[in-house]
Parts: sequence; C-alpha cells; structure tokens
Amino acid sequence: MVLQEVSDLLKKQIEVNGKTFSPEKKNTFKLAVLPLFNESGAITILGTTISSRLLSKMYDPGKIVLVEKSQLGRLIDEQSFQKSGLILSNQNLEIGRLSGADLILLGTVQFDDQSFLLQLRVVSLQSGEILAVAESVFDSDDSLYNQYRSVKP
Repeated sequence: MVLQEVSDLLKKQIEVNGKTFSPEKKNTFKLAVLPLFNESGAITILGTTISSRLLSKMYDPGKIVLVEKSQLGRLIDEQSFQKSGLILSNQNLEIGRLSGADLILLGTVQFDDQSFLLQLRVVSLQSGEILAVAESVFDSDDSLYNQYRSVKP
C-alpha cells in the first residue's frame, strides 16, 4: 500500500514537472530505478527489495518506460555503486546517461524507533533537477528489520 501511494505521487509529479523538463519527448520518459540506501550509505536487502517492487509500480505505459537493472549492472559493478552513497554524483548521472535513461529514481530507507522512513526522489539526468519527491513512514516488524540490517554482498 505504501509503495503504491508513493509511486502514484511520484508519477503525478513527473507528469506535471516533466512538461517543462522535456516538451519534445511527448511526456514519455525512460526511468532507471536505483537500489535504495540506508542512512550509512549501504545497500541493504530491504532497500533492494523496495526498489525492485517500485519497478512495477512506476511503470506507466506511454508515460514512463523502465530501464532494466541488468542494463545498469553492465555499466557499473555493485561495489562501486555502494561506495557512491546517496549523493547524486557525477558518476550516478553518467551511469544514468549511459543506460539511456532520462530520469533516475533514488532514495533512502531509514530505521527510526520501530518504524521506517522511506524517502524517494526522481532526478532529471539532463539537468540534474529534482522533478519529484515522496516520503512515507511504515511500521517495522522482525522480518523487515532483519532485511534492513542485512547489507547486500
């Protein structure tokens, strides 16, 4: 439910802000969804699971086309990705450009006293501008907490 709400919010913002971003594109954008980081900048199993689920939620035929993660994986390896942290670095912008994406979705999942804070943003790879933001809080349980603590190898 949380992912559906945040993805709907992001898609609406992309639709509105995308018109000024790229009118020649007829409002069809290629979106790369990156793994989500924790507050330490590590990719966890929970962050990977959430970003994978966001793929299907963000797909919007005729408006948002998704770039396959394996395509991103050919451009970089996971280790350098983890070291890049949450920062929208020149490296992340270049990764997105090389993948053919117009937009990149990135964010964090943070644990705070029995709940998680999910923060997402969609950034234009052409201008570096943030086109959409969403934030949500969801309750933790033992399974989610264990996924959060497990850093992806």
